[in-house]
Amino acid sequence: MTLYDEIMSELKNREVYKCETYAPFYMSSFALHNFNLMNQKRKIYWSGKMLPNSRLHIMFCAPAGYMKSYFLKQMAGEEYSIFKGAGTRIGYEQEMTAAAFTGTTATNNGVKTRYVGAAEEYKDGIMLIDEFKGLTDALSTQGNGQMESQLLSALDSGQIIKRLSNERIEFKTHLTLWTGIQPAVLNISSGLGRRLCYMLFIPSRKDNEILLDLGQKAYGMKPDIQQAKRLWLKQQTFCNDLNKIERVVYDPEILKEYKKAKIYSYESTFFNNLILGMNLIKSDEIGKEVYVELKDPDVRRVFDLEKEWRKKINQGVTFIQMMSILHGLGGSADITEVYDECTMLGLNIPQVTELITDMIRYGLVQKRGNRVEVFKR
Repeated sequence: MTLYDEIMSELKNREVYKCETYAPFYMSSFALHNFNLMNQKRKIYWSGKMLPNSRLHIMFCAPAGYMKSYFLKQMAGEEYSIFKGAGTRIGYEQEMTAAAFTGTTATNNGVKTRYVGAAEEYKDGIMLIDEFKGLTDALSTQGNGQMESQLLSALDSGQIIKRLSNERIEFKTHLTLWTGIQPAVLNISSGLGRRLCYMLFIPSRKDNEILLDLGQKAYGMKPDIQQAKRLWLKQQTFCNDLNKIERVVYDPEILKEYKKAKIYSYESTFFNNLILGMNLIKSDEIGKEVYVELKDPDVRRVFDLEKEWRKKINQGVTFIQMMSILHGLGGSADITEVYDECTMLGLNIPQVTELITDMIRYGLVQKRGNRVEVFKR
């Protein structure tokens, strides 16, 4: 069994909901993170005569209470989580500002103190953040340009140069970020937005019922410590085997698929990283050459999912949420039903009213008396 298969088997034993959909992205990120650390030392993988800082930063977009923290904890945030004992350094924070991520200085009674940020503290690790407010602000349409620039440097090149009053902060980080965000208007076409791997979950009433059932079944489920240790050992072997790699070759068919899927040129590096990570984690055996391709059904599925999620997030997650609710109600529903369904997603009546007004203006829905319905073209 490949490492991918072993991890998926363990997640199914834990009855992790939608593990086939979301877990592969964390697995790809983990594989790429450790490949990157190896490459920073051995310098075998180049792009345009430059050494890339290849990472896959994950942003899970879902309403409050719907699996963002759950996946972080299952994959790396708890004592017996999937990647906790693999030897990769893991940091976990409930929330974080941009300053706390990149670092800052403060003066108290004339004494200047430098505070090391998470990007430097975990410069070779994976950082888990439940709610990254600093990233949300930087990605919003009203985002702070300086904040975005600092975060972009941390998540892209990894080279942080920050001038604060008379203090200069400079360091290189290889940190990989896993975080979550609640549905909002995001500018993913920005420099920062393009560097993130987006996952999207808009729960239906059926999803909610399944999660209720699984939540009850989870009580009393103890970790299999020996199995966890066996899985961690296999991960350590995987990371060591990455040192065998001397060459990475991309299948020429990948470029044809990018053109067919209308991938933007600035997204190609991101998708290359996603596909490389998937090919690594799904390898039966790692040798001198890694041949990266899209032929594997799981690799293809991850590529297609990411492409679709990016499209939806660009269109507006709040709009997508409302359309999902209306389709779930048969395409038309009384406004009181819509309010009830939106409560599940954390939206209050004023928010829903404003959202419906915007969607009517854009020609997405129409209102007939007390009923809201999807606009039929």
